[in-house]
Amino acid sequence: MNRIMLWALMLWSINAPARQYIHNSTSLYLQTDKHIYTPSERVWFTGYMLNLDTSVDYHTMYVSLLDPIAHKPVLLEKFILSSGVCYGMLDLPDSLRSGDYPLIAFTNNYLLDSIEQEFHQWVSVRRPGERPFIPSHVEGFKSPATQQKIDECKPIVSLSADSSEYHQRSQTKWAVQIKDQDGKAVRGTFTVSCVLSNRLRENSNWNIRRFYYIDQHTFANQQQINTGPHDVYPVSGYVLRGKKESGKAIPMLLMTSSNAVPFQTSKKGTFKLKADQVIAPWNTDAYLSIAKGNNSMNFRIVVWDDQQRIVNKLALVDYPYSQEMVVDSLVFTAKELENIGTLLHQGDTSRPPANLPVSASTEQEYLKKIKPAYLPVAFPVADYSTDTIAGLNIGTTLYWNYQLTTDEQGKAEFSFYTGDLPGDYTCFIQGLTTLDYFVSKTEFHIK
Repeated sequence: MNRIMLWALMLWSINAPARQYIHNSTSLYLQTDKHIYTPSERVWFTGYMLNLDTSVDYHTMYVSLLDPIAHKPVLLEKFILSSGVCYGMLDLPDSLRSGDYPLIAFTNNYLLDSIEQEFHQWVSVRRPGERPFIPSHVEGFKSPATQQKIDECKPIVSLSADSSEYHQRSQTKWAVQIKDQDGKAVRGTFTVSCVLSNRLRENSNWNIRRFYYIDQHTFANQQQINTGPHDVYPVSGYVLRGKKESGKAIPMLLMTSSNAVPFQTSKKGTFKLKADQVIAPWNTDAYLSIAKGNNSMNFRIVVWDDQQRIVNKLALVDYPYSQEMVVDSLVFTAKELENIGTLLHQGDTSRPPANLPVSASTEQEYLKKIKPAYLPVAFPVADYSTDTIAGLNIGTTLYWNYQLTTDEQGKAEFSFYTGDLPGDYTCFIQGLTTLDYFVSKTEFHIK
């Protein structure tokens, strides 16, 4: 069974009885690979809708990093949202200052649903030698009455490795086993992250279980953003003939580095494209064009930018801290400090070069450059049994998998190689079974 569909079925099973009592209509949650990053690193994430309403057409997830001092968005990307699950990542700019940043997310239904809340989570950016960003306001969560639900996880989850200690560039093998209280196998789906332990906030309770039972109910209220309820599309707008409506459907083309897709506007000249209609490889652009041959220059394309308007408004929100979120900047190992120039300025060869049909400098009113919804990027996994890599691999995320599923025996396996950075590491999984949400982690050492 498709793992996304399995997620949707389990989600419906576990949440159906309580659905009417949830105040956040989507319970949108992002699991990131870690909490603390350096500039130029990638933020890997899986987005989950923990209250999935299958009667609503959810097709796009928007993810943005906000600057809480300048109150402006740093990044904004859009991703395909299918059956309540989204895979994606963000490239942090190498010029990003040290500080703590709200990572926010919302769906295309955000403006239509009065009780849908945006997701937010604080992530930290650290450079060696710079002081940590200290927030002007710190709020602690009150002890919730639902703490017992968090402690009493129904599935029994085992995450184990073939060793607790490895050499550099060694292969590790991992096994997951999920059972119920009676020892019977349970199907589950989950996300995996294996990272340097000091990139995780110490004693952090931020996880899928705590979020579902507690944190989603502590979110700030949605800002009054909409000027009229409507769906948010990654690409939408209208076409004019001169300064007037065309009065009929206009043929258009969506052009990416690998494809050209024809479509038509409505009779009023409007168009709305979903994420899966405007997909393109990571870090490439796309173009909209009128497809009427020599008559194309008589038309003008106007693109709406609702998602930018939303994040500009959300950047004004003072999202609260809890005490556990304030972290020190002394998170770098001795090995990292020796090679910090490589860490902060290494080139990223995983981004495919753009090969677009037209240049931005030639853009006319009948041709518009747009930012597409990106296809998921596979996490780069080294294989030192065959790879001969001379350079150091000092990445702090050793392994990331957007989503894995267990088999009928409740088992799953994965494997990866360690890098060149010694230290203590944590491998953790978060996910869902038909019984409940779950979290499990195991620590190991690289010498």
